Amino acid sequence: MPEETLLKDTIIVKTGYRHFEPIYVSVKATIKYIFPVPQPNAVGTLDGYSNGIVYIGFGGKPKTRVIARNFSKEVFGEFTYRFSPNFSDDIIVYSKTRVAVIVNVKTGEAFHADFDLTFDDFMHGIRFLDPQNNVFVVVKTIGRGVDFYSPRIDNLHLAKLDGKQLVDLGQIMPHFGERRSITSDASMYVYNNWLIHNRTLIAYDAFNSRNMLCFNGLTEIRHPFTDVFNSNKDKVGSVRGFAIHPELPFGIVVDDTRPTHPLLFLRWNTNDPDEQFTTINHKLLPLAALFNIKAEYFEPPLI
Repeated sequence: MPEETLLKDTIIVKTGYRHFEPIYVSVKATIKYIFPVPQPNAVGTLDGYSNGIVYIGFGGKPKTRVIARNFSKEVFGEFTYRFSPNFSDDIIVYSKTRVAVIVNVKTGEAFHADFDLTFDDFMHGIRFLDPQNNVFVVVKTIGRGVDFYSPRIDNLHLAKLDGKQLVDLGQIMPHFGERRSITSDASMYVYNNWLIHNRTLIAYDAFNSRNMLCFNGLTEIRHPFTDVFNSNKDKVGSVRGFAIHPELPFGIVVDDTRPTHPLLFLRWNTNDPDEQFTTINHKLLPLAALFNIKAEYFEPPLI
């Protein structure tokens, strides 16, 4: 088989930056956000023209399809949105200031799910933990001062959907992030500092132990990714975000210590400490075989 047929993507480095060559498409929708959906070769968006949620399908000529409409007076407006990167076969979910939006993409049913938040509380993220049982992890943002615009903290809660209400099952992790005000995105990196991996929650404890923590529901458990990170946390400055491969035994951490944001490569299919935790130093060549990609590197021009 020719080599080129085995390659899925090409990563190109130009003037020190790696990027995928962009593809521009034109669709009949008012695109303000895009988010993942349970359909191959498609993304979702909130569309002001239809006042609904629209699928944008690829594979040939891009096509749009309205999934749900008019479930809100304004599908998008002056709200704070956080879209979930995971979903079930039927349901997508996202947070909208103080409520969650639950959408059944097969029936078109969509509604706002309340979380019993006060006027001083906000929901700044929701993700599936157990799609079969409609259990979620929710970011509840609360103030810790008397002033409405005082610094606010993000706490992780477990919630279960009961009808059209999210029932709080308890706080999983307190104070894992902080923001200066309700409108500030200064702590947007917190959005990337927690994830769901194989129905477990993994979150970075930036304000207390500086450990990666793993939870099964409300119970703290161990995970090989967190074990490797915690054994090497003194080599990490400030975590900007992280990701774990859904199947292969490795993860990536973005270090926010320097402006270049070095990538830290963590793996747990070896007992060699030097192999478990390495710095990629902006060279993607070590990842080429793992991702089945062809990596090409061009040195930036001398000035």
